[in-house]
Amino acid sequence: MIISTSKWIKVFLVNFILIFPGLIVIELLMGTWISGVSYGRLMIPKSITQEFDVSNLYHGNKSIFIRDQYGLRGNYGATRNINILTVGGSTTNELFITEGKTWSDLLAQHFRDAGKDIYVANAGVDGQTTIGHIKNFELWFNLIPGLKPQYVLLYVGINDSALANGYPARKPDYLENTRQPFRQFFKNHSAIYNMYRNFRGMILARNANLIHGSDNPRDFVYGYPDTKFDMNAHLSIISKALESYAQRLSTLIGHIRKMGAEPIIVTQIASVFKVDGDGNVMGRVINGAVNNTDIRDYATLFEHNKTAMRICKKLDGICIDLAQKIKFVSTDYYDGIHTTPSGSAKIARLIFNELRGTIIN
Repeated sequence: MIISTSKWIKVFLVNFILIFPGLIVIELLMGTWISGVSYGRLMIPKSITQEFDVSNLYHGNKSIFIRDQYGLRGNYGATRNINILTVGGSTTNELFITEGKTWSDLLAQHFRDAGKDIYVANAGVDGQTTIGHIKNFELWFNLIPGLKPQYVLLYVGINDSALANGYPARKPDYLENTRQPFRQFFKNHSAIYNMYRNFRGMILARNANLIHGSDNPRDFVYGYPDTKFDMNAHLSIISKALESYAQRLSTLIGHIRKMGAEPIIVTQIASVFKVDGDGNVMGRVINGAVNNTDIRDYATLFEHNKTAMRICKKLDGICIDLAQKIKFVSTDYYDGIHTTPSGSAKIARLIFNELRGTIIN
């Protein structure tokens, strides 16, 4: 039997009339159109739960990633409980490290094990540099009710060094969707869209290796470059970027103190290069030759770390040169910059050891 077009239209209209009021009720009760924090045009993911298959990244099965209604990770209870707010890029966000195993979570656990209730909230955003971190204070953190941490920890260096090497700023640094403001406003307030996003995330992100983990450090072979890297020439190339980085760090420290908190600056290191016992830098051997880009990346990050420690000390922050103190092995990374649970555990332990005399009286 062939149903006429007019009958199909009637069926559609009847179902629409029956369903539409229910959708409105769901939006009003579960969305943030009437109550709750308004994130306007902010591109901060919030109220999401995703499950990832991380078996191709490291020795593990599933990873659960949760961001709460404020866009934060961590088991801190109420926002007024937060003692340490961790800020950084993807190496802080730790998308593929399950709840309770991120270095932010483990840092809190170390304090609890030492008899001190320190609550840590994770505000890491994939792809952000200090450009975006500054906007976090201007556009995001002030929207979180009751947020008054005693310390703000900046885990920085890698993304900013990429800027210095000529890579452009990414969307997370802009923080606001100015091209599609109404669409972003709807996404930030709609309960139905949030349910769809969570469902879509579970379907599309089953295999984390599709997003991170393009190179496995366990397969890296390192070698010395054929020619000595000209550090002086490189410094002249990145000098303006280093000046801008220093200015942004100073601005961030100002924002942190305006919030009533103390700054903790932590440097970073990557796995695409290696430094031997004599301080000589090695890069990855690719197609039979040492990748000179790795040597350049080390030099750029090294200078950014020096700049971070200089500004931190100048402005009386708490300075942790993790890049110089930590010892990673290949299984501590699942790609060039992101750590496995064992690497994250080492980060948490080192930071805790550096902070325990400051925070535990």
